[in-house]
Amino acid sequence: NTGTVTQSGSENFASVTQAASSGAIATAIQNGSLSSATIVQTNATGSQATVNQSGSLNEATITQGSAALAGPPVVPATTSTNDRATITQTGTNGFATIDQADTTGAIATVTQGGDLNGAAVFQSGMDGLTTATVTQTGATAPLRQIRI
Repeated sequence: NTGTVTQSGSENFASVTQAASSGAIATAIQNGSLSSATIVQTNATGSQATVNQSGSLNEATITQGSAALAGPPVVPATTSTNDRATITQTGTNGFATIDQADTTGAIATVTQGGDLNGAAVFQSGMDGLTTATVTQTGATAPLRQIRI
């Protein structure tokens, strides 16, 4: 596994966790101020996650696979194999969430420019058939796509 965090600017936060993953690559690049990025990739094999933030007050979360929860309720672990997730934020007050569980070869891309953007993409269980591309420019452009 490889995890890289590059930061310039002020008051940025980044967290990379790749528990129980093999060959996973996570990259967080932050140029600006008051940005936040979280990449998890639990139970992810060969998956790649990239967050690239410039501007300010951006937030990004990528999760590809999850650990089991003992409950209650009991929640089984999900896996992610060779998935690709990318979030690029260049404006102010952008937010994006990508969650790909029980997928193989899923691709999710969120690109945000401008101000006051929002996005949420959830993809689950459709091996090789799940692709989501979200491009938001301008102000106040919320989106939520759920594919289960």
